[in-house]
Amino acid sequence: MLKIGELALRAGVTVRTLHHYDGLGLLSPSARSNGGSRLYSPADAARLGRIQLLKQGGHSLDQIKQMLQADSLSPAELISRQLESLAVQQRQIEKLRVRLLRLNQTVCKGAVLLGVDWIDRLEMLVLQEEVLSESEIAALLAVEERLDDLERDWEVLVADVQSAMAAQMPDHCAHAQALAWRWMRLVHLTVAEDTGLAFKLTALQRNSRRAQQLNGIHDAMLDWVMTAFTHARVALLGNYLTPTEQRDLTRRQLEHLWQWQPLIALAREHQRNGLEAASPGMQELARQWWGLFRASHYGDDPELERKVRHAYEQEPGLSRYTGLDDSLSQFIRRALALI
Repeated sequence: MLKIGELALRAGVTVRTLHHYDGLGLLSPSARSNGGSRLYSPADAARLGRIQLLKQGGHSLDQIKQMLQADSLSPAELISRQLESLAVQQRQIEKLRVRLLRLNQTVCKGAVLLGVDWIDRLEMLVLQEEVLSESEIAALLAVEERLDDLERDWEVLVADVQSAMAAQMPDHCAHAQALAWRWMRLVHLTVAEDTGLAFKLTALQRNSRRAQQLNGIHDAMLDWVMTAFTHARVALLGNYLTPTEQRDLTRRQLEHLWQWQPLIALAREHQRNGLEAASPGMQELARQWWGLFRASHYGDDPELERKVRHAYEQEPGLSRYTGLDDSLSQFIRRALALI
């Protein structure tokens, strides 16, 4: 029989750890001395060895307790659990590797990382990993490898928009519209024109207060840019609409400012999944699409509808940076033709 200090020394753990295991019911001494000291048997020492082995495999103490108590588990089942745990660790290690690779690229490009600046950047990468898939992270990494000044471009643009807002620049003026076009171009450059990825990053920015603190892009800024972008798109219709019609269209567009992104993202998901135009999912999307397009463009005004549709045929810039390309537009039209 071994005293607690002797077992701790042999196993390379602390006495406090053995007390903790005892409190959890994970490893209790088989006997007590006359003085009340804990005494561990060879079987107890063997159990401690198993605990250490399973802990090294990444299992929690609760999981280890359940595994050691489950006498019905076969060796194959125990090994399978160990392999699953190792697979989880491998994925975590790969995430960390990619994260550090992205951060290292910033450092190697000469970006100055003083104080806690590099920790802020690392935290932002972690926030992105919570909402993006591995392939989307890889796509961002590929863009960062290819474009040297991407981060600097964002810093300059965010500062320019902050200055415009601080000066209370109207979001409908020509300069605001120019800033909005710059913003949308840089977004799509950042995501290699993957609008689904752009929508996810925008949603992260709108929903995460911490992300807003880290990069200075807050809700009010996103609303200002999107409002300016709406005015910029409507400005393309100057040759097709009367001033009154332009004001009506602008009002409708602003009322439904953030409703298009999730619908376009859903349409792209249906396209990737190969949904047929007549499928229930596509028919439901087509009805939503038709209702939103009507509400956000012309309402019950047939003359305005005719002019808007003609303008879309003549002005390809109206769909630029919106997430709509020819392939997706045709995919949606096939479903709309059936409602």
